[in-house]
Amino acid sequence: MAGMVVQHNLNAINANNKMNINVSGTKKATEKLSSGYQINRAGDNAAGLAISEKMRSQIRGLSQATKNANDGISLIQTAEGGLNETHSILQRMRELAVQSANGTYQDNTDREAIQLEVDALKSEIDRIASSTEYNGMKLLDGSLGGSKAVTEFGAKYGVVDTKSTDLAGSILTSNVAGAKVTIALGATKGGEAATWAADGKELVLNLVENETYSQDDIDKLIANADSRKADGIVADLSLKLKNGVMSATKAESTDETVAGVRASAAAKDIPADLLTSAISGFGDQIAITSNSYGADTRKISIVTDAQAGKENVTTTKADKAGAKDGEFVIHLSTGKEYTERDIQDLLKAEGLDYSIAITDKNAPDGDVSVKFDVKTDDATKYQFTMANGAGIGKEEVATTGKGLTFQIGANGVEDQRVTLNVNDMSSTAIGVANADVSTQDAANKAIDMVDAAVKTVSMQRAGLGALQNRLEYTVNNLTTTNENLTAAESQIRDTDMATEMINYTKNNILQQASQAMLAQANQQPQAILQLLQ
Repeated sequence: MAGMVVQHNLNAINANNKMNINVSGTKKATEKLSSGYQINRAGDNAAGLAISEKMRSQIRGLSQATKNANDGISLIQTAEGGLNETHSILQRMRELAVQSANGTYQDNTDREAIQLEVDALKSEIDRIASSTEYNGMKLLDGSLGGSKAVTEFGAKYGVVDTKSTDLAGSILTSNVAGAKVTIALGATKGGEAATWAADGKELVLNLVENETYSQDDIDKLIANADSRKADGIVADLSLKLKNGVMSATKAESTDETVAGVRASAAAKDIPADLLTSAISGFGDQIAITSNSYGADTRKISIVTDAQAGKENVTTTKADKAGAKDGEFVIHLSTGKEYTERDIQDLLKAEGLDYSIAITDKNAPDGDVSVKFDVKTDDATKYQFTMANGAGIGKEEVATTGKGLTFQIGANGVEDQRVTLNVNDMSSTAIGVANADVSTQDAANKAIDMVDAAVKTVSMQRAGLGALQNRLEYTVNNLTTTNENLTAAESQIRDTDMATEMINYTKNNILQQASQAMLAQANQQPQAILQLLQ
Protein backbone atom coordinates (compact mmCIF):
# COMPACT_ATOMS: atom_id res chain seq x y z
CA MET A 1 0.00 0.00 0.00
CA ALA A 2 1.27 3.45 -0.86
CA GLY A 3 2.32 5.70 2.00
CA MET A 4 0.99 9.20 2.12
CA VAL A 5 -1.23 9.94 -0.92
CA VAL A 6 -3.82 12.56 -1.65
CA GLN A 7 -5.80 11.29 -4.65
CA HIS A 8 -7.09 8.13 -2.94
CA ASN A 9 -7.77 8.11 0.77
CA LEU A 10 -7.87 4.36 1.14
CA ASN A 11 -8.46 4.39 4.88
CA ALA A 12 -11.49 6.61 4.41
CA ILE A 13 -12.79 4.41 1.60
CA ASN A 14 -12.48 1.28 3.76
CA ALA A 15 -14.11 2.95 6.74
CA ASN A 16 -16.93 4.17 4.48
CA ASN A 17 -17.56 0.67 3.11
CA LYS A 18 -17.72 -0.79 6.59
CA MET A 19 -20.05 1.96 7.68
CA ASN A 20 -22.41 1.26 4.72
CA ILE A 21 -22.50 -2.42 5.63
CA ASN A 22 -23.32 -1.57 9.22
CA VAL A 23 -25.99 0.93 8.12
CA SER A 24 -27.58 -1.76 5.90
CA GLY A 25 -27.52 -4.24 8.79
CA THR A 26 -29.06 -1.70 11.11
CA LYS A 27 -31.72 -0.91 8.50
CA LYS A 28 -32.65 -4.59 8.07
CA ALA A 29 -32.74 -5.16 11.81
CA THR A 30 -34.92 -2.09 12.25
CA GLU A 31 -37.30 -3.32 9.50
CA LYS A 32 -37.58 -6.78 11.03
CA LEU A 33 -38.11 -5.39 14.51
CA SER A 34 -40.72 -2.91 13.36
CA SER A 35 -42.63 -5.39 11.09
CA GLY A 36 -42.27 -8.48 13.23
CA TYR A 37 -41.35 -10.52 10.14
CA GLN A 38 -37.94 -11.86 9.31
CA ILE A 39 -39.01 -12.21 5.66
CA ASN A 40 -40.30 -8.94 4.24
CA ARG A 41 -39.30 -9.49 0.63
CA ALA A 42 -38.10 -12.36 -1.54
CA GLY A 43 -34.50 -11.21 -1.10
CA ASP A 44 -34.67 -11.94 2.59
CA ASN A 45 -35.28 -15.67 2.01
CA ALA A 46 -36.54 -16.76 -1.42
CA ALA A 47 -37.31 -20.39 -0.51
CA GLY A 48 -38.76 -19.42 2.84
CA LEU A 49 -41.02 -16.83 1.20
CA ALA A 50 -42.40 -19.41 -1.27
CA ILE A 51 -43.14 -21.92 1.49
CA SER A 52 -44.62 -19.26 3.73
CA GLU A 53 -46.97 -17.92 1.04
CA LYS A 54 -48.19 -21.44 0.29
CA MET A 55 -48.89 -21.97 3.96
CA ARG A 56 -50.65 -18.63 4.19
CA SER A 57 -53.07 -19.62 1.42
CA GLN A 58 -53.82 -22.85 3.27
CA ILE A 59 -54.32 -21.00 6.55
CA ARG A 60 -56.77 -18.55 5.03
CA GLY A 61 -58.54 -21.39 3.24
CA LEU A 62 -58.86 -23.32 6.50
CA SER A 63 -60.27 -20.24 8.23
CA GLN A 64 -62.93 -19.84 5.54
CA ALA A 65 -63.67 -23.57 5.54
CA THR A 66 -64.33 -23.32 9.27
CA LYS A 67 -66.82 -20.53 8.62
CA ASN A 68 -68.39 -22.62 5.84
CA ALA A 69 -68.83 -25.59 8.15
CA ASN A 70 -70.40 -23.39 10.83
CA ASP A 71 -72.77 -21.96 8.21
CA GLY A 72 -73.68 -25.52 7.23
CA ILE A 73 -74.44 -26.36 10.84
CA SER A 74 -76.74 -23.34 11.05
CA LEU A 75 -78.55 -24.41 7.86
CA ILE A 76 -78.98 -27.97 9.13
CA GLN A 77 -80.34 -26.71 12.43
CA THR A 78 -82.88 -24.61 10.53
CA ALA A 79 -84.06 -27.61 8.48
CA GLU A 80 -84.10 -29.88 11.51
CA GLY A 81 -86.17 -27.35 13.41
CA GLY A 82 -88.82 -27.45 10.69
CA LEU A 83 -88.87 -31.25 10.74
CA ASN A 84 -89.22 -31.19 14.50
CA GLU A 85 -92.54 -29.41 14.02
CA THR A 86 -93.49 -31.89 11.28
CA HIS A 87 -92.85 -34.70 13.74
CA SER A 88 -95.09 -33.02 16.30
CA ILE A 89 -97.85 -32.69 13.72
CA LEU A 90 -97.56 -36.36 12.74
CA GLN A 91 -97.82 -37.39 16.37
CA ARG A 92 -101.03 -35.39 16.64
CA MET A 93 -102.35 -36.93 13.41
CA ARG A 94 -101.67 -40.40 14.77
CA GLU A 95 -103.44 -39.50 17.98
CA LEU A 96 -106.47 -38.40 15.96
CA ALA A 97 -106.36 -41.57 13.84
CA VAL A 98 -106.34 -43.73 16.96
CA GLN A 99 -109.23 -41.68 18.32
CA SER A 100 -111.23 -42.08 15.10
CA ALA A 101 -110.53 -45.82 15.03
CA ASN A 102 -112.55 -46.17 18.23
CA GLY A 103 -116.05 -47.53 17.67
CA THR A 104 -117.77 -44.89 19.80
CA TYR A 105 -117.80 -42.28 17.02
CA GLN A 106 -120.22 -41.72 14.14
CA ASP A 107 -118.85 -41.39 10.62
CA ASN A 108 -121.01 -38.51 9.43
CA THR A 109 -120.53 -36.25 12.43
CA ASP A 110 -117.78 -37.12 14.88
CA ARG A 111 -115.25 -38.51 12.43
CA GLU A 112 -115.86 -35.69 9.96
CA ALA A 113 -114.90 -33.24 12.70
CA ILE A 114 -111.72 -35.22 13.34
CA GLN A 115 -111.02 -35.28 9.60
CA LEU A 116 -111.17 -31.47 9.52
CA GLU A 117 -108.27 -31.25 11.95
CA VAL A 118 -106.34 -33.92 10.07
CA ASP A 119 -106.74 -31.95 6.83
CA ALA A 120 -105.56 -28.78 8.58
CA LEU A 121 -102.52 -30.60 9.92
CA LYS A 122 -101.68 -31.90 6.43
CA SER A 123 -101.85 -28.33 5.14
CA GLU A 124 -99.48 -27.19 7.86
CA ILE A 125 -97.01 -29.95 6.93
CA ASP A 126 -97.09 -28.62 3.36
CA ARG A 127 -96.63 -25.04 4.58
CA ILE A 128 -93.60 -26.01 6.66
CA ALA A 129 -92.14 -27.87 3.67
CA SER A 130 -92.58 -24.89 1.37
CA SER A 131 -91.62 -22.06 3.73
CA THR A 132 -88.64 -23.34 5.72
CA GLU A 133 -85.74 -21.31 4.29
CA TYR A 134 -82.11 -20.39 4.92
CA ASN A 135 -80.65 -17.40 3.11
CA GLY A 136 -83.51 -17.54 0.61
CA MET A 137 -83.06 -21.26 -0.11
CA LYS A 138 -86.00 -23.57 0.52
CA LEU A 139 -84.86 -26.52 2.58
CA LEU A 140 -87.77 -28.97 2.76
CA ASP A 141 -89.50 -28.71 -0.62
CA GLY A 142 -87.29 -31.30 -2.34
CA SER A 143 -85.09 -28.79 -4.16
CA LEU A 144 -82.14 -29.98 -2.05
CA GLY A 145 -82.99 -33.63 -2.56
CA GLY A 146 -80.33 -35.62 -4.37
CA SER A 147 -82.22 -38.92 -4.23
CA LYS A 148 -85.76 -40.20 -4.17
CA ALA A 149 -87.63 -40.11 -0.90
CA VAL A 150 -89.23 -43.49 -0.27
CA THR A 151 -92.18 -43.84 2.07
CA GLU A 152 -93.71 -47.23 2.82
CA PHE A 153 -97.46 -47.10 3.29
CA GLY A 154 -100.66 -48.69 2.06
CA ALA A 155 -101.35 -47.34 -1.40
CA LYS A 156 -101.03 -48.73 -4.91
CA TYR A 157 -99.16 -46.11 -6.87
CA GLY A 158 -98.34 -46.01 -10.55
CA VAL A 159 -96.13 -43.95 -12.85
CA VAL A 160 -96.98 -40.42 -13.95
CA ASP A 161 -94.98 -39.15 -16.93
CA THR A 162 -94.73 -35.35 -16.75
CA LYS A 163 -92.34 -34.67 -19.61
CA SER A 164 -95.12 -33.00 -21.59
CA THR A 165 -97.46 -31.63 -18.94
CA ASP A 166 -97.68 -30.28 -15.41
CA LEU A 167 -98.80 -33.51 -13.75
CA ALA A 168 -96.14 -33.13 -11.06
CA GLY A 169 -97.63 -34.01 -7.70
CA SER A 170 -100.54 -35.97 -9.17
CA ILE A 171 -101.46 -39.27 -7.55
CA LEU A 172 -102.01 -42.37 -9.66
CA THR A 173 -103.61 -45.43 -8.10
CA SER A 174 -104.07 -48.78 -9.77
CA ASN A 175 -104.83 -52.38 -8.98
CA VAL A 176 -101.71 -53.61 -10.79
CA ALA A 177 -98.01 -52.97 -10.56
CA GLY A 178 -96.44 -50.74 -13.18
CA ALA A 179 -99.56 -48.89 -14.31
CA LYS A 180 -98.55 -45.74 -16.17
CA VAL A 181 -100.12 -42.58 -17.55
CA THR A 182 -98.40 -40.69 -20.36
CA ILE A 183 -99.43 -37.52 -22.14
CA ALA A 184 -99.46 -36.83 -25.88
CA LEU A 185 -100.06 -33.28 -27.13
CA GLY A 186 -101.51 -33.73 -30.60
CA ALA A 187 -105.28 -33.60 -30.27
CA THR A 188 -107.58 -30.89 -31.56
CA LYS A 189 -110.18 -29.16 -29.41
CA GLY A 190 -112.99 -31.63 -28.74
CA GLY A 191 -110.93 -34.54 -30.06
CA GLU A 192 -109.22 -35.47 -26.81
CA ALA A 193 -109.09 -39.19 -26.13
CA ALA A 194 -107.55 -41.83 -23.89
CA THR A 195 -106.19 -45.10 -25.22
CA TRP A 196 -104.84 -48.13 -23.40
CA ALA A 197 -101.62 -49.69 -24.69
CA ALA A 198 -101.52 -53.32 -25.76
CA ASP A 199 -100.22 -54.47 -22.37
CA GLY A 200 -103.28 -53.02 -20.61
CA LYS A 201 -101.05 -51.10 -18.16
CA GLU A 202 -100.17 -47.86 -19.95
CA LEU A 203 -102.83 -45.24 -20.61
CA VAL A 204 -102.07 -42.49 -23.14
CA LEU A 205 -104.02 -39.23 -22.79
CA ASN A 206 -104.04 -37.36 -26.11
CA LEU A 207 -104.67 -33.71 -25.20
CA VAL A 208 -104.60 -30.24 -26.77
CA GLU A 209 -101.41 -28.32 -26.09
CA ASN A 210 -101.82 -25.28 -23.81
CA GLU A 211 -105.38 -26.35 -22.93
CA THR A 212 -106.48 -26.55 -19.28
CA TYR A 213 -108.32 -29.65 -18.03
CA SER A 214 -110.28 -30.19 -14.82
CA GLN A 215 -110.35 -33.32 -12.68
CA ASP A 216 -113.77 -34.16 -14.16
CA ASP A 217 -112.39 -33.88 -17.71
CA ILE A 218 -109.59 -36.34 -16.95
CA ASP A 219 -111.94 -38.74 -15.13
CA LYS A 220 -114.25 -38.87 -18.16
CA LEU A 221 -111.37 -39.51 -20.56
CA ILE A 222 -110.11 -42.39 -18.41
CA ALA A 223 -113.62 -43.87 -18.06
CA ASN A 224 -114.12 -43.84 -21.85
CA ALA A 225 -110.61 -45.01 -22.77
CA ASP A 226 -110.25 -47.35 -25.76
CA SER A 227 -108.49 -50.66 -25.26
CA ARG A 228 -105.95 -52.17 -27.65
CA LYS A 229 -105.53 -55.27 -25.55
CA ALA A 230 -106.82 -58.47 -27.12
CA ASP A 231 -108.96 -59.53 -24.17
CA GLY A 232 -110.03 -55.97 -23.44
CA ILE A 233 -109.04 -56.31 -19.76
CA VAL A 234 -107.06 -53.30 -18.59
CA ALA A 235 -105.82 -51.96 -15.27
CA ASP A 236 -108.25 -50.35 -12.86
CA LEU A 237 -106.77 -46.86 -12.71
CA SER A 238 -107.52 -43.41 -11.34
CA LEU A 239 -105.53 -40.18 -11.57
CA LYS A 240 -105.97 -37.49 -8.94
CA LEU A 241 -104.64 -34.09 -10.01
CA LYS A 242 -102.65 -32.21 -7.40
CA ASN A 243 -104.86 -29.10 -7.46
CA GLY A 244 -107.85 -30.52 -9.32
CA VAL A 245 -106.67 -28.96 -12.58
CA MET A 246 -103.84 -29.42 -15.07
CA SER A 247 -102.48 -27.51 -18.03
CA ALA A 248 -101.24 -29.47 -21.04
CA THR A 249 -98.00 -27.55 -21.51
CA LYS A 250 -94.52 -28.83 -22.12
CA ALA A 251 -92.55 -29.13 -18.90
CA GLU A 252 -88.88 -29.82 -18.24
CA SER A 253 -89.00 -32.10 -15.21
CA THR A 254 -90.30 -35.64 -14.82
CA ASP A 255 -91.94 -36.73 -11.57
CA GLU A 256 -93.00 -40.32 -11.13
CA THR A 257 -94.25 -42.73 -8.54
CA VAL A 258 -93.52 -46.44 -8.61
CA ALA A 259 -96.37 -48.91 -8.63
CA GLY A 260 -97.01 -50.95 -5.53
CA VAL A 261 -99.34 -53.90 -5.05
CA ARG A 262 -100.18 -56.06 -2.10
CA ALA A 263 -98.79 -59.53 -1.60
CA SER A 264 -101.15 -62.19 -2.85
CA ALA A 265 -101.51 -65.83 -3.69
CA ALA A 266 -102.75 -66.06 -7.26
CA ALA A 267 -106.06 -67.75 -8.00
CA LYS A 268 -105.51 -71.45 -7.81
CA ASP A 269 -107.68 -74.35 -8.93
CA ILE A 270 -109.21 -76.34 -6.12
CA PRO A 271 -108.82 -80.06 -6.81
CA ALA A 272 -112.04 -81.62 -8.01
CA ASP A 273 -111.95 -84.33 -5.36
CA LEU A 274 -112.23 -81.65 -2.65
CA LEU A 275 -115.35 -79.98 -4.02
CA THR A 276 -119.05 -80.55 -4.09
CA SER A 277 -121.31 -78.06 -5.84
CA ALA A 278 -122.48 -75.12 -3.72
CA ILE A 279 -125.88 -73.46 -3.66
CA SER A 280 -124.77 -69.90 -4.42
CA GLY A 281 -122.08 -70.57 -6.95
CA PHE A 282 -119.74 -73.08 -8.48
CA GLY A 283 -116.40 -72.16 -6.96
CA ASP A 284 -113.45 -73.84 -8.58
CA GLN A 285 -110.75 -71.23 -7.86
CA ILE A 286 -109.70 -69.45 -4.70
CA ALA A 287 -107.32 -66.48 -4.34
CA ILE A 288 -105.93 -64.89 -1.18
CA THR A 289 -104.70 -61.28 -0.99
CA SER A 290 -103.17 -59.43 1.94
CA ASN A 291 -105.05 -56.30 2.97
CA SER A 292 -101.89 -54.74 4.40
CA TYR A 293 -98.89 -53.52 2.48
CA GLY A 294 -95.39 -54.79 2.88
CA ALA A 295 -93.39 -57.94 2.20
CA ASP A 296 -95.33 -61.15 2.79
CA THR A 297 -94.10 -64.61 1.82
CA ARG A 298 -96.17 -66.75 4.16
CA LYS A 299 -97.40 -70.18 3.24
CA ILE A 300 -101.15 -70.52 3.62
CA SER A 301 -102.80 -73.93 3.86
CA ILE A 302 -106.41 -75.06 3.90
CA VAL A 303 -106.95 -78.34 5.74
CA THR A 304 -110.32 -80.12 6.01
CA ASP A 305 -109.74 -81.65 9.45
CA ALA A 306 -112.03 -79.60 11.71
CA GLN A 307 -115.43 -80.46 13.08
CA ALA A 308 -118.35 -78.32 11.97
CA GLY A 309 -118.56 -75.24 14.15
CA LYS A 310 -114.97 -75.60 15.37
CA GLU A 311 -113.23 -74.17 12.36
CA ASN A 312 -110.10 -72.22 13.26
CA VAL A 313 -106.76 -70.85 12.07
CA THR A 314 -103.39 -71.84 13.50
CA THR A 315 -100.15 -69.93 12.95
CA THR A 316 -96.48 -70.66 13.38
CA LYS A 317 -94.49 -68.99 16.15
CA ALA A 318 -92.90 -66.66 13.58
CA ASP A 319 -96.29 -65.28 12.63
CA LYS A 320 -97.30 -64.80 16.23
CA ALA A 321 -94.14 -62.73 16.69
CA GLY A 322 -95.20 -60.44 13.88
CA ALA A 323 -93.13 -61.89 11.06
CA LYS A 324 -94.64 -62.45 7.63
CA ASP A 325 -92.52 -65.35 6.48
CA GLY A 326 -94.06 -68.21 8.40
CA GLU A 327 -97.19 -70.25 7.80
CA PHE A 328 -100.80 -70.31 8.90
CA VAL A 329 -103.31 -73.09 8.39
CA ILE A 330 -107.06 -72.66 7.88
CA HIS A 331 -108.88 -75.63 9.40
CA LEU A 332 -112.28 -76.21 7.75
CA SER A 333 -114.87 -78.95 7.90
CA THR A 334 -115.98 -81.28 5.14
CA GLY A 335 -119.51 -81.20 3.86
CA LYS A 336 -120.04 -77.57 4.89
CA GLU A 337 -120.47 -74.55 2.63
CA TYR A 338 -118.14 -71.58 3.17
CA THR A 339 -118.44 -68.13 1.63
CA GLU A 340 -115.55 -65.74 1.14
CA ARG A 341 -116.66 -63.82 4.23
CA ASP A 342 -116.73 -67.00 6.36
CA ILE A 343 -113.07 -67.66 5.65
CA GLN A 344 -112.11 -64.00 6.06
CA ASP A 345 -113.79 -63.92 9.48
CA LEU A 346 -111.78 -66.95 10.60
CA LEU A 347 -108.59 -65.17 9.59
CA LYS A 348 -109.57 -61.94 11.33
CA ALA A 349 -110.24 -63.82 14.54
CA GLU A 350 -106.56 -64.71 14.52
CA GLY A 351 -105.55 -61.14 13.65
CA LEU A 352 -104.83 -61.90 10.00
CA ASP A 353 -106.11 -59.32 7.51
CA TYR A 354 -106.58 -61.09 4.17
CA SER A 355 -109.19 -61.02 1.43
CA ILE A 356 -110.57 -64.25 0.00
CA ALA A 357 -111.86 -64.49 -3.56
CA ILE A 358 -113.68 -67.62 -4.76
CA THR A 359 -114.36 -67.45 -8.47
CA ASP A 360 -115.79 -69.42 -11.34
CA LYS A 361 -116.35 -68.17 -14.88
CA ASN A 362 -119.70 -69.99 -15.03
CA ALA A 363 -120.96 -68.75 -11.65
CA PRO A 364 -123.98 -66.44 -11.54
CA ASP A 365 -123.63 -62.92 -10.19
CA GLY A 366 -123.43 -62.57 -6.41
CA ASP A 367 -121.38 -64.16 -3.68
CA VAL A 368 -119.61 -67.36 -4.54
CA SER A 369 -119.17 -70.06 -1.96
CA VAL A 370 -117.22 -73.28 -1.82
CA LYS A 371 -118.08 -76.62 -0.25
CA PHE A 372 -115.31 -79.05 0.61
CA ASP A 373 -115.69 -82.80 0.59
CA VAL A 374 -112.96 -85.28 1.40
CA LYS A 375 -112.89 -88.42 -0.73
CA THR A 376 -110.20 -90.15 1.35
CA ASP A 377 -109.77 -91.03 5.00
CA ASP A 378 -106.96 -88.52 5.47
CA ALA A 379 -107.41 -84.80 5.87
CA THR A 380 -106.36 -83.09 2.67
CA LYS A 381 -103.99 -80.10 2.76
CA TYR A 382 -104.42 -77.43 0.13
CA GLN A 383 -101.53 -74.93 0.14
CA PHE A 384 -100.86 -71.41 -1.17
CA THR A 385 -97.66 -69.36 -1.03
CA MET A 386 -97.87 -65.58 -0.83
CA ALA A 387 -95.81 -63.66 -3.39
CA ASN A 388 -94.71 -60.05 -2.99
CA GLY A 389 -96.10 -57.57 -5.48
CA ALA A 390 -93.78 -55.23 -7.41
CA GLY A 391 -92.85 -52.12 -5.47
CA ILE A 392 -94.75 -53.31 -2.40
CA GLY A 393 -96.33 -50.42 -0.60
CA LYS A 394 -93.83 -47.77 -1.61
CA GLU A 395 -94.23 -44.34 -3.06
CA GLU A 396 -91.21 -42.75 -4.68
CA VAL A 397 -91.37 -39.05 -5.32
CA ALA A 398 -88.69 -37.97 -7.77
CA THR A 399 -86.70 -34.88 -6.92
CA THR A 400 -84.93 -32.54 -9.32
CA GLY A 401 -82.41 -31.09 -6.86
CA LYS A 402 -78.76 -32.05 -6.68
CA GLY A 403 -78.28 -31.46 -2.99
CA LEU A 404 -76.32 -28.69 -1.33
CA THR A 405 -72.53 -28.97 -1.23
CA PHE A 406 -70.48 -27.57 1.64
CA GLN A 407 -66.82 -26.68 1.00
CA ILE A 408 -65.18 -27.80 4.24
CA GLY A 409 -61.52 -27.80 3.23
CA ALA A 410 -58.90 -25.40 1.92
CA ASN A 411 -58.57 -27.20 -1.42
CA GLY A 412 -60.91 -28.01 -4.29
CA VAL A 413 -60.60 -31.80 -4.10
CA GLU A 414 -63.62 -34.07 -3.76
CA ASP A 415 -62.87 -35.31 -0.25
CA GLN A 416 -62.96 -31.74 1.08
CA ARG A 417 -66.63 -31.32 0.16
CA VAL A 418 -69.75 -32.83 1.67
CA THR A 419 -73.23 -32.85 0.18
CA LEU A 420 -76.45 -32.34 2.08
CA ASN A 421 -79.59 -33.96 0.69
CA VAL A 422 -82.94 -32.97 2.14
CA ASN A 423 -85.83 -34.72 0.46
CA ASP A 424 -89.30 -33.35 -0.10
CA MET A 425 -91.04 -33.29 3.26
CA SER A 426 -94.50 -32.34 2.01
CA SER A 427 -97.53 -34.40 3.01
CA THR A 428 -97.53 -36.12 -0.38
CA ALA A 429 -93.85 -37.02 -0.22
CA ILE A 430 -93.99 -38.47 3.28
CA GLY A 431 -97.18 -40.37 2.48
CA VAL A 432 -99.95 -38.73 4.49
CA ALA A 433 -101.62 -36.59 1.81
CA ASN A 434 -104.39 -39.20 1.54
CA ALA A 435 -104.71 -39.84 5.26
CA ASP A 436 -108.41 -40.40 5.89
CA VAL A 437 -110.03 -40.90 9.28
CA SER A 438 -113.63 -40.39 8.18
CA THR A 439 -114.43 -44.07 8.72
CA GLN A 440 -113.25 -46.60 11.27
CA ASP A 441 -111.51 -48.79 8.68
CA ALA A 442 -109.84 -45.78 7.07
CA ALA A 443 -108.64 -44.59 10.47
CA ASN A 444 -106.95 -47.94 11.11
CA LYS A 445 -105.11 -47.65 7.81
CA ALA A 446 -104.25 -44.01 8.56
CA ILE A 447 -102.40 -45.16 11.67
CA ASP A 448 -100.07 -47.24 9.50
CA MET A 449 -99.64 -44.37 7.05
CA VAL A 450 -98.68 -41.94 9.80
CA ASP A 451 -96.31 -44.48 11.35
CA ALA A 452 -94.56 -44.80 8.01
CA ALA A 453 -94.40 -41.02 7.66
CA VAL A 454 -92.91 -40.69 11.14
CA LYS A 455 -90.23 -43.17 10.10
CA THR A 456 -89.52 -41.18 6.93
CA VAL A 457 -89.18 -37.89 8.82
CA SER A 458 -87.09 -39.60 11.51
CA MET A 459 -84.69 -40.96 8.90
CA GLN A 460 -84.35 -37.51 7.34
CA ARG A 461 -83.72 -35.93 10.74
CA ALA A 462 -81.23 -38.67 11.54
CA GLY A 463 -79.38 -37.86 8.33
CA LEU A 464 -79.35 -34.17 9.23
CA GLY A 465 -78.13 -34.92 12.73
CA ALA A 466 -75.38 -37.20 11.45
CA LEU A 467 -74.15 -34.53 9.05
CA GLN A 468 -74.32 -31.85 11.75
CA ASN A 469 -72.18 -34.01 14.05
CA ARG A 470 -69.76 -34.58 11.20
CA LEU A 471 -69.51 -30.84 10.55
CA GLU A 472 -68.90 -30.16 14.24
CA TYR A 473 -65.99 -32.60 14.18
CA THR A 474 -64.86 -30.96 10.96
CA VAL A 475 -64.80 -27.55 12.65
CA ASN A 476 -62.67 -28.97 15.47
CA ASN A 477 -60.25 -30.56 13.02
CA LEU A 478 -60.02 -27.42 10.88
CA THR A 479 -59.33 -25.30 13.95
CA THR A 480 -56.56 -27.63 15.11
CA THR A 481 -55.02 -27.85 11.64
CA ASN A 482 -55.17 -24.07 11.29
CA GLU A 483 -53.40 -23.64 14.61
CA ASN A 484 -50.62 -26.07 13.77
CA LEU A 485 -50.11 -24.70 10.28
CA THR A 486 -50.00 -21.14 11.61
CA ALA A 487 -47.31 -22.19 14.08
CA ALA A 488 -45.31 -23.76 11.27
CA GLU A 489 -45.63 -20.64 9.12
CA SER A 490 -44.60 -18.49 12.08
CA GLN A 491 -41.34 -20.38 12.38
CA ILE A 492 -40.51 -19.43 8.81
CA ARG A 493 -41.89 -15.91 8.61
CA ASP A 494 -41.90 -14.30 12.05
CA THR A 495 -38.97 -12.42 13.62
CA ASP A 496 -37.25 -13.71 16.73
CA MET A 497 -37.33 -10.37 18.50
CA ALA A 498 -34.55 -11.21 21.01
CA THR A 499 -32.14 -12.39 18.34
CA GLU A 500 -32.95 -9.50 16.06
CA MET A 501 -32.45 -7.00 18.90
CA ILE A 502 -28.97 -8.39 19.39
CA ASN A 503 -28.26 -7.84 15.68
CA TYR A 504 -29.69 -4.34 15.84
CA THR A 505 -27.55 -3.40 18.83
CA LYS A 506 -24.41 -4.83 17.24
CA ASN A 507 -24.99 -3.10 13.90
CA ASN A 508 -25.87 0.16 15.61
CA ILE A 509 -22.63 0.16 17.62
CA LEU A 510 -20.58 -0.80 14.57
CA GLN A 511 -22.29 1.92 12.56
CA GLN A 512 -21.27 4.54 15.13
CA ALA A 513 -17.73 3.15 15.31
CA SER A 514 -17.35 3.17 11.54
CA GLN A 515 -18.55 6.75 11.43
CA ALA A 516 -15.87 7.72 13.94
CA MET A 517 -13.19 5.88 11.98
CA LEU A 518 -14.33 7.55 8.77
CA ALA A 519 -13.93 10.92 10.43
CA GLN A 520 -10.42 10.01 11.54
CA ALA A 521 -9.50 8.73 8.08
CA ASN A 522 -10.68 11.95 6.49
CA GLN A 523 -8.33 13.88 8.76
CA GLN A 524 -5.20 11.90 7.76
CA PRO A 525 -4.47 13.84 4.49
CA GLN A 526 -4.08 16.98 6.58
CA ALA A 527 -0.72 15.61 7.76
CA ILE A 528 0.69 16.08 4.24
CA LEU A 529 0.46 19.85 4.68
CA GLN A 530 3.13 19.60 7.36
CA LEU A 531 5.54 18.28 4.74
CA LEU A 532 4.79 21.20 2.41
CA GLN A 533 5.52 23.92 4.98
